[in-house]
This record gives sequence, C-alpha cells and structure tokens, in this order.
Amino acid sequence: MKTNNRLVLPLIVILLIISLPFTAVGLGNKIYLTIRGDNPEHLHKIDNKLYYYLNNKLIGTYECQNAQCDSAFENIDDSNDFSYYKSDNEEPMGVFGDGYVFIQDGEELVLYSLKNKIKIGTFKSYKNYGINIADSYIVLQNEDGKYGLFDTESVIYKLQNIYSYIGVSKDMITRLPEEIRLIVRDDGGNYTIIDVEGNALSTNISGNINNYDDNFIYTVKDDFYHIYNYSGEEMLKSIKITKYELYNEILIITNKDGDILIYNYDLNLDSIKTFKNNNKNITYSIVDENLVIKDDTDNIIERYSLNDEKSVDTNDEPIPDEADDIIDTDEE
Repeated sequence: MKTNNRLVLPLIVILLIISLPFTAVGLGNKIYLTIRGDNPEHLHKIDNKLYYYLNNKLIGTYECQNAQCDSAFENIDDSNDFSYYKSDNEEPMGVFGDGYVFIQDGEELVLYSLKNKIKIGTFKSYKNYGINIADSYIVLQNEDGKYGLFDTESVIYKLQNIYSYIGVSKDMITRLPEEIRLIVRDDGGNYTIIDVEGNALSTNISGNINNYDDNFIYTVKDDFYHIYNYSGEEMLKSIKITKYELYNEILIITNKDGDILIYNYDLNLDSIKTFKNNNKNITYSIVDENLVIKDDTDNIIERYSLNDEKSVDTNDEPIPDEADDIIDTDEE
C-alpha cells in the first residue's frame, strides 16, 4: 500500500510549528535554571523540597516524603517544677556541624547530611533549650524513648541513650563542658546528678526536682521545698520552705510563716539573719546587693547588705522603684 506523501509532509510541518514554541520555552528554562539555579529566590520550601543556604550559597536540599515536612523544632519535656532555661528563641535549631540538620518529615525526626545527601538516623525528639548546652550539646531521644547527650560539633553521642530522662538546669546551660552537671532519671524513677562523662556525682534522689547546683539538690513536695546535699542528707529539715533563692554565696529562704531567713551557702551554721513576719506579710527584693524588706503597705522595714553581711541603716536614701519587684524562684 502506497503512503500518501502529500498528506504526511504537511502534517510534519504543522507538528513542528506547534512544538517549536514549547521546545524554545523548555530550552529557555533549562538555560535560566543553569544560570540562576532552581530556586532563585532562595525560598526555604518549594513543593516537597527543602532548601538550605548559608551566606546565599546552597548547602543542600532534602526531598520530603510527607506533606508535613520542615526543619524540626525542639521538644522540651521538662516538668513545670524544674527550673530549666527558658529561651526567647522560637526557631528550629537549623543547620549545624558540617551541613547536618534535623528535619521533621511526617512522624519521623530525621538527622540528615545535606552535603552527603544521606539520612544519618531517625529519632523521637531533641531539645537544646534554644541555645545548645555548653554551645554544642543537645539532649537527643532515640526511637525507643531513651535519652542521650549528643555533640553537634563531632556529630556523635557524648552520653549514650540509656536514660529515661535528661535535664539541664538554667544555671548549668552556659557552663564549660567539663563543669556541666546533668540531672538524669533511671527506669525506677530515681534521679541522679552526673557529669558529661556519665559519672554519678550524687546518690539517688526521689521526688520532683526543682533545681540543683554544685552542692545541693532542691526538690518540691507537698508545696514545700527540700534541700539535699549530694550524699542524700536533707538540709534545714526542720524548716518548711516556701521560697528560696541563691544570691552569690547567700541562700535566702522564706518559710511557711512568712519569715525571711538568710544562710551562708554551705548551710553548716544557723541562719545569720532572720526577719520575722509578725503578721505584716513581709516581702523582699534585691537592689544594689542589699536585701530590701517591705511590709504589706509597701513600707521599707529594713535593708540588709548581702555583700559584707552588715545591716544597713533604714534611714539611708530611698530605694529606687525597681525594689518593688519581689524576686521569686517560682516565677522563672
């Protein structure tokens, strides 16, 4: 059967005319993308793809597997009783080390290498309190729910995932790595203070932890605070403590009767000063290293120097207005 060449040739010409604009557009796009890149506006996310830049230079991309996909936010699971560091930073941790990033891809928390384009592992959560612990550590929870201490600079565990909980007090967050102390919990619900090498520094402590420092652990039970040394011995056991504050080497305590007691930090002696409430609902604030005691009518009862441990004459010059703010560890 003979082909009708008179029909084929015009058809080919028509198809070429129709496809030519599309070919030109496609070629133009390829040239444009080659020159400008596939994300000229440096958007963070396009469709199902995440883009990460540093100084306007593309570090790498990540292909999302789920619609809900972006840089992962931390999950702070510390009790409201615990005095952890509260940062104003509400952004995800972002890229760290040599191009690593945590990405929340659906239900999975993915640690991804942007430069090597590989998934390092999947986890349950991380927390860095908004600033990283000692600049480079974060608390990382594996898929089994166990916590470890992760070094974002070397991208390895400093402490393996063997704990039911790890927390860092607000006073430890910016210390040097060798000075940091962590609070950890075992499967039995007991808390222990450890260093970053995993060495136990205290005995097991039961109860809700409010805070800890280099010498003492502060717990809360039945609306009262309890102070223990690292050996598990309760300090000031006879006092019902409703508030406490450590200022330099002075511990300021308010008891259930509203009295304010001042102790040396070592707690080896009786109080060095006591301000009796006497039904006046006294409160205190700290101004220029002076403890300013006021009654419920806002009158200054006494000023006491926290610097040289000598009482200050209440007839001195008036205390500025900022003394009206009562310092309370519970408000942190």
